[in-house]
Amino acid sequence: MNRWINPQGSVVEQGAIYQDASGRQTAQFDIMINAGAHNGLACYLTRGMVLESRRAERVQAADSSAIFDVGFIGDQSLSGAGHSTLFIASTVCGAGGCGEAPLLIKDAPQIVWSRAAKAQREPAYQSRPIPLSITFQSVGGTGNAGDQEQAVLQFRDLISKFKLVPLRELSAAN
Repeated sequence: MNRWINPQGSVVEQGAIYQDASGRQTAQFDIMINAGAHNGLACYLTRGMVLESRRAERVQAADSSAIFDVGFIGDQSLSGAGHSTLFIASTVCGAGGCGEAPLLIKDAPQIVWSRAAKAQREPAYQSRPIPLSITFQSVGGTGNAGDQEQAVLQFRDLISKFKLVPLRELSAAN
Protein backbone atom coordinates (compact mmCIF):
# COMPACT_ATOMS: atom_id res chain seq x y z
CA MET A 1 0.00 0.00 0.00
CA ASN A 2 2.78 2.39 0.95
CA ARG A 3 6.59 2.51 1.19
CA TRP A 4 8.88 5.19 2.60
CA ILE A 5 12.49 6.13 3.21
CA ASN A 6 13.03 8.71 5.92
CA PRO A 7 16.63 9.94 6.30
CA GLN A 8 17.30 11.54 9.71
CA GLY A 9 20.93 12.61 9.53
CA SER A 10 23.02 9.43 9.49
CA VAL A 11 19.99 7.30 10.51
CA VAL A 12 17.79 6.02 7.69
CA GLU A 13 14.33 4.61 8.42
CA GLN A 14 12.74 2.44 5.73
CA GLY A 15 9.31 0.92 5.89
CA ALA A 16 6.28 -0.39 4.09
CA ILE A 17 2.62 -1.00 4.85
CA TYR A 18 0.98 -4.10 3.42
CA GLN A 19 -2.67 -5.18 3.36
CA ASP A 20 -4.14 -8.63 2.79
CA ALA A 21 -6.42 -9.36 -0.17
CA SER A 22 -9.58 -8.94 1.94
CA GLY A 23 -8.50 -5.46 3.07
CA ARG A 24 -9.13 -6.40 6.71
CA GLN A 25 -5.54 -6.92 7.86
CA THR A 26 -2.80 -4.29 7.66
CA ALA A 27 0.86 -4.84 8.64
CA GLN A 28 3.66 -2.30 8.84
CA PHE A 29 7.35 -3.30 8.53
CA ASP A 30 9.99 -0.80 9.64
CA ILE A 31 13.81 -1.07 9.71
CA MET A 32 16.39 1.50 10.77
CA ILE A 33 19.97 1.72 9.49
CA ASN A 34 22.69 3.38 11.60
CA ALA A 35 20.28 3.77 14.53
CA GLY A 36 21.86 1.38 17.01
CA ALA A 37 19.70 -0.89 19.15
CA HIS A 38 16.12 0.42 18.95
CA ASN A 39 12.83 -1.07 20.10
CA GLY A 40 9.85 0.10 18.01
CA LEU A 41 7.57 -0.24 21.03
CA ALA A 42 9.23 2.88 22.48
CA CYS A 43 7.88 4.94 19.56
CA TYR A 44 4.31 4.10 20.58
CA LEU A 45 4.92 4.58 24.31
CA THR A 46 6.30 8.09 23.69
CA ARG A 47 2.90 8.97 22.25
CA GLY A 48 1.25 8.05 25.56
CA MET A 49 -0.32 4.80 24.38
CA VAL A 50 -1.18 2.28 27.11
CA LEU A 51 0.73 -1.00 27.19
CA GLU A 52 -1.68 -3.91 27.83
CA SER A 53 0.94 -6.65 27.98
CA ARG A 54 4.45 -7.49 26.84
CA ARG A 55 6.53 -10.66 26.43
CA ALA A 56 9.41 -12.21 24.51
CA GLU A 57 8.60 -14.58 21.63
CA ARG A 58 11.06 -16.92 19.92
CA VAL A 59 9.91 -17.37 16.32
CA GLN A 60 11.11 -19.21 13.25
CA ALA A 61 11.58 -17.01 10.19
CA ALA A 62 12.05 -18.40 6.67
CA ASP A 63 15.82 -18.66 7.11
CA SER A 64 16.63 -18.40 10.84
CA SER A 65 15.11 -18.03 14.29
CA ALA A 66 14.80 -14.81 16.25
CA ILE A 67 13.61 -13.45 19.56
CA PHE A 68 11.10 -10.59 19.33
CA ASP A 69 9.92 -8.27 22.07
CA VAL A 70 6.13 -8.40 21.60
CA GLY A 71 3.84 -5.72 23.01
CA PHE A 72 0.09 -5.13 22.86
CA ILE A 73 -1.29 -1.60 23.01
CA GLY A 74 -5.02 -1.11 23.53
CA ASP A 75 -7.57 1.23 22.04
CA GLN A 76 -5.48 2.19 19.04
CA SER A 77 -5.89 1.34 15.38
CA LEU A 78 -3.86 1.65 12.22
CA SER A 79 -7.11 2.65 10.50
CA GLY A 80 -8.13 5.04 13.32
CA ALA A 81 -11.56 3.51 13.95
CA GLY A 82 -13.00 1.66 16.93
CA HIS A 83 -11.40 -0.38 19.69
CA SER A 84 -8.58 -2.65 18.68
CA THR A 85 -5.38 -4.09 20.00
CA LEU A 86 -2.26 -2.96 18.24
CA PHE A 87 0.42 -5.67 18.06
CA ILE A 88 4.06 -4.55 17.96
CA ALA A 89 6.99 -6.97 17.55
CA SER A 90 10.58 -5.71 17.62
CA THR A 91 13.93 -7.40 17.19
CA VAL A 92 17.46 -6.22 16.51
CA CYS A 93 19.52 -8.14 13.93
CA GLY A 94 23.28 -8.35 14.09
CA ALA A 95 25.81 -10.56 12.36
CA GLY A 96 25.31 -13.25 15.02
CA GLY A 97 21.51 -13.34 15.01
CA CYS A 98 18.35 -11.43 15.89
CA GLY A 99 17.33 -10.77 19.49
CA GLU A 100 15.38 -8.52 21.79
CA ALA A 101 16.08 -4.81 21.79
CA PRO A 102 16.58 -3.45 25.30
CA LEU A 103 13.65 -1.38 26.59
CA LEU A 104 13.15 -0.78 30.29
CA ILE A 105 9.57 -0.09 31.33
CA LYS A 106 8.80 0.86 34.92
CA ASP A 107 5.51 0.78 36.81
CA ALA A 108 5.86 4.46 37.68
CA PRO A 109 5.73 7.71 35.73
CA GLN A 110 8.74 8.09 33.48
CA ILE A 111 9.95 9.87 30.39
CA VAL A 112 10.43 7.68 27.30
CA TRP A 113 12.51 9.13 24.46
CA SER A 114 11.69 8.06 20.91
CA ARG A 115 15.31 8.60 19.81
CA ALA A 116 17.21 5.38 19.13
CA ALA A 117 19.71 4.22 21.75
CA LYS A 118 23.42 4.25 20.94
CA ALA A 119 24.64 1.03 19.35
CA GLN A 120 25.36 -1.52 22.04
CA ARG A 121 28.16 -4.00 21.33
CA GLU A 122 26.47 -7.14 22.63
CA PRO A 123 27.45 -10.65 21.41
CA ALA A 124 24.76 -10.76 18.68
CA TYR A 125 25.81 -7.30 17.48
CA GLN A 126 29.32 -7.74 16.09
CA SER A 127 28.74 -4.60 14.02
CA ARG A 128 25.91 -2.07 13.71
CA PRO A 129 22.57 -3.61 14.69
CA ILE A 130 19.57 -3.35 12.35
CA PRO A 131 16.27 -2.88 14.25
CA LEU A 132 13.11 -4.40 12.75
CA SER A 133 9.60 -3.59 13.96
CA ILE A 134 6.40 -5.20 12.73
CA THR A 135 3.07 -3.68 13.70
CA PHE A 136 -0.48 -4.76 12.97
CA GLN A 137 -3.97 -4.53 14.36
CA SER A 138 -5.32 -7.72 15.91
CA VAL A 139 -8.34 -9.24 14.21
CA GLY A 140 -10.66 -9.54 17.23
CA GLY A 141 -10.23 -6.03 18.47
CA THR A 142 -11.47 -6.59 22.04
CA GLY A 143 -8.01 -6.70 23.61
CA ASN A 144 -8.62 -9.92 25.53
CA ALA A 145 -6.10 -12.75 25.90
CA GLY A 146 -7.71 -14.74 23.06
CA ASP A 147 -7.23 -11.83 20.66
CA GLN A 148 -3.61 -11.49 21.75
CA GLU A 149 -2.93 -15.18 21.17
CA GLN A 150 -4.57 -14.93 17.73
CA ALA A 151 -2.28 -11.98 16.93
CA VAL A 152 0.79 -14.00 18.00
CA LEU A 153 -0.32 -16.88 15.74
CA GLN A 154 -0.77 -14.46 12.82
CA PHE A 155 2.65 -12.98 13.54
CA ARG A 156 4.29 -16.43 13.62
CA ASP A 157 2.70 -17.24 10.26
CA LEU A 158 3.77 -13.90 8.78
CA ILE A 159 7.38 -14.11 10.01
CA SER A 160 7.72 -17.73 8.85
CA LYS A 161 7.74 -16.34 5.28
CA PHE A 162 10.13 -13.45 6.05
CA LYS A 163 13.92 -13.74 5.63
CA LEU A 164 16.07 -12.25 8.38
CA VAL A 165 19.53 -13.19 7.01
CA PRO A 166 19.63 -10.13 4.68
CA LEU A 167 19.26 -7.88 7.76
CA ARG A 168 22.04 -9.80 9.51
CA GLU A 169 24.25 -9.43 6.42
CA LEU A 170 23.49 -5.71 6.23
CA SER A 171 24.52 -5.37 9.87
CA ALA A 172 27.79 -7.24 9.21
CA ALA A 173 28.52 -4.95 6.23
CA ASN A 174 28.16 -1.75 8.29
